[in-house]
Amino acid sequence: LIPTLNETRLELVFERFISAATAPDEADVGVRAISKIEPLFTPLLDSIHYYRRNINIGVSWEECITSKEEWKWMRELYTRYKGEKYLLNLSSQGGPREHGGGSGSSAVVNVVVFKDAKAEDIYRAYFQALILLRSCKKNEKVIFSRVQVETSYKAMTKTFASFQKCVRDSGWDMKTCLIGGKYIYEFHLSES
Repeated sequence: LIPTLNETRLELVFERFISAATAPDEADVGVRAISKIEPLFTPLLDSIHYYRRNINIGVSWEECITSKEEWKWMRELYTRYKGEKYLLNLSSQGGPREHGGGSGSSAVVNVVVFKDAKAEDIYRAYFQALILLRSCKKNEKVIFSRVQVETSYKAMTKTFASFQKCVRDSGWDMKTCLIGGKYIYEFHLSES
């Protein structure tokens, strides 16, 4: 049994935790339980595959922010995310940002990770991204908005501590992080 969380295991644990939202302490998210259902070939599990291809952890600023308006909003968001070691943005795959994307579009979360981020910060970012994508997946017509990002942040801050406790108590090693990307950035608020 492997007690470290990669993307697939974290997504399975997340789904079980969220499904047991009324009694998170009763969620069966133990290492043994998740090992039994973890697919060897991720594409065989559609719901997990949806998350993996739609969360990009460790993207460059250019991938996350594509306009001056988004840059201003991300700077504003950074002041609200006091102390967070990441920023994320929601965009559409197959359609224009902020406008629903048309048919066949799907939500994509791009996450910029800061240089001093630790394993817990990356788990927080991924947890928020999962909340965000889950809310998008529930809606037939996805409208990409800043409100969704802010709502997912509030939900993450409200539930992450209990999620983390449940996961740790179930035997998972959250000090090690097997989730990550290509780029780690140092963020300077004074940049324009």
